[in-house]
Amino acid sequence: MTTSTFGDMEFSPGEIDLLAVAKVRALRNQTELQHKADGVVYTENLHMELLFLETTGHHSLSDRPKACWDHVKGMNGVLAMLARIAYAFPHGSVEDFKNVKVAFIHARGDYLHLWTVSMPSPGIYVMQRVIKALVPVSLSEIHHLVSLINFFWTVRVEISNMIDVLEKLKKTYVANELAIMLKGNRSGIYLPNLLKPVENIPKKTDYAGVGSIDPKSSPISEYD
Repeated sequence: MTTSTFGDMEFSPGEIDLLAVAKVRALRNQTELQHKADGVVYTENLHMELLFLETTGHHSLSDRPKACWDHVKGMNGVLAMLARIAYAFPHGSVEDFKNVKVAFIHARGDYLHLWTVSMPSPGIYVMQRVIKALVPVSLSEIHHLVSLINFFWTVRVEISNMIDVLEKLKKTYVANELAIMLKGNRSGIYLPNLLKPVENIPKKTDYAGVGSIDPKSSPISEYD
């Protein structure tokens, strides 16, 4: 990674509470349960979470309801991460914020899926599966290592791009904050006002029927 005012990227494995969820819930006076991820990538400075991992059981596990449940959890997590960025730089450029992306990796079955979320228009979120790759477990599948390496390289590129956009957002935020302090000029848009709040973190009582919202692959995809 290039030198950044956000410092180096850090990774914490295991059952990790997403700080973004706790921070945003506190700001909105919400008291739902914490969101535990299976790993988190965040910046050294400000602890801005950019990517986390959701793992649906062991390798090759076929459990569609649980996989869909983890996908819903993933979406809620990235929305909180996006919201925390807006609260951290509330007077930043709207155009820069539209380019902000956060992500989660979903490990389900034999595959890894990289999903990103952004908000190109106020209150409208776009979720995109950027890439997926099979995780080989035998010599007969060794040729899949190429796509797996490409997967992790794509993750690296996405995180690098996220940092570049955050640097731009931070720069406009600092400039606008300075103008407010010097001139009392509060014109412009307050970024958190553009967000569409997520009212609840999904709970186990909502588990029934979740398998019906399983995100499908493209019909032209090589794999299911």
